[in-house]
Amino acid sequence: MALNQLILDFSKIEAGKIEIESKPFTFVELTDSVGDIFKAEAKQRGLDFSLNLSGHPNLALLGDPTRLRQIITNLVSNATKFTSHGKVSLSINVDHTSLETAKVKITIKDTGIGITKEHLQRLYQRFEQSDSATFRKYGGSGLGLAIVKGLLDAMHGTIQVESRIGNGTTFTIDLSLQAVIGNNAVLLSDADKKSVQLKVLVVDDVDSNREIICRGLRKDGHEFTQATNGLQALELAQAKSFDLILMDLDMPVMNGFESAQKIRESSKNKETFIIA
Repeated sequence: MALNQLILDFSKIEAGKIEIESKPFTFVELTDSVGDIFKAEAKQRGLDFSLNLSGHPNLALLGDPTRLRQIITNLVSNATKFTSHGKVSLSINVDHTSLETAKVKITIKDTGIGITKEHLQRLYQRFEQSDSATFRKYGGSGLGLAIVKGLLDAMHGTIQVESRIGNGTTFTIDLSLQAVIGNNAVLLSDADKKSVQLKVLVVDDVDSNREIICRGLRKDGHEFTQATNGLQALELAQAKSFDLILMDLDMPVMNGFESAQKIRESSKNKETFIIA
């Protein structure tokens, strides 16, 4: 997530103005949209990634799937970033304890560098980094975990962490969500799920990244064209009109910044949305 969006989210949390939606979703659907991305990211780093759903993951629940996806993505991305070898796992258990309520436990576990006891006490403070050496090696804004904690507070959920230096870290989230039962269990009709078909230019020099993106586009019925560098993207944009351009930034031959600038200057896509 871009730094300006992180700062905006944190500002809303501090001001008590963060909005938590309440709409039907299932954890099967939620993880289906991000599981492949986690696997690809872990594979690129030589790690094993596992996704485990248990209990009643197909149970329709009322909550904010966008914010829950943000929380899970942040924690899994952190786990992957701070793990040089071994594995990262995401486990979600949906326990339908009563007719109206489900207890949800989300566990993110890694075999990474771990967190010191001193840092654990300051873990959710804004702009907090373990130390300068860690920041130089791994980067980061220092806002991600503060936002995770703020979002969970707004959802009346809790987060706990266990860690040992050199032996990995485990984050555990507990939530209570309202179950959707009976006739209300229908999440979306087929008409609601139908996407508007878009013509998308996918620009990325990493084959696995394009594969994941295009798989999602194909699933939703979109038409896509692929480019492996900025120059190829420019040539395609000069020859054909697109509804959307997904542009990687760091590429050989011509980077995404230069390609986007030239597309804006001279192509059939001067007004097309370009997402970096």
